[in-house]
Amino acid sequence: FIGLFASNLLIAAGKMEPLAITWSEEFSLPLFLVIPMFSLLLIVTAFFIEKPKQGFQGLLEVQKLSGRLPYDFFDTGYTSGTLLNIGLLGLVFWAYLILIGAPINGPTIGALFTIIAFGGFGKTLKNTFPVVLGVILSTLLFGKSLVAPGPLLATLFATTLAPIAGQFGFIAGLLAGFLHLVMVEVTASWHGGLDLYNNGFAGGLTASLFVAILQWYKTNRPEEDFIQ
Repeated sequence: FIGLFASNLLIAAGKMEPLAITWSEEFSLPLFLVIPMFSLLLIVTAFFIEKPKQGFQGLLEVQKLSGRLPYDFFDTGYTSGTLLNIGLLGLVFWAYLILIGAPINGPTIGALFTIIAFGGFGKTLKNTFPVVLGVILSTLLFGKSLVAPGPLLATLFATTLAPIAGQFGFIAGLLAGFLHLVMVEVTASWHGGLDLYNNGFAGGLTASLFVAILQWYKTNRPEEDFIQ
């Protein structure tokens, strides 16, 4: 919000430069391999700590968590399951980029490491899927390219809304992801790029709307008949 006022003051003073996107599409083998290698290391570590059966059981238990913060997945006792969740998140989203032909560059690697980092503190394979699907549907519906910088980063960083899907269900997560793309493509112009984490800003606004509505509905919905 400070950026909103700062950018407008700079515009009024004639000191604000227009937004510019620097987006590399060159192939780099080290950048291409860093995510899968790091993710595989986490998966191997998980199996080193506990037996595979225990690891997979822990992974299934982690998927049952809503992801709503503050919640450190390691506190559940499913250490290997949490490491598997983190490693698989990295591999799945890296594979998604490869599948759609997206570049592996600084911004996309930063987004992937963000997903990996929060794989132990809010994000699971289960709760990220509805949100990402919502962004993809929004991208296709509005005729945008899945590999364009804005929609691509929105797809990855929209996982910040994963706890909405974990707490309120698949449809809520899908709608939150759908709206996230709409918001993230307009909020950058509001602060003129002074907020480096524009997806976080847009995600916060989207979460504020959805959580307020969903919490209100959950509190005020009519009592359901007890049919046993």
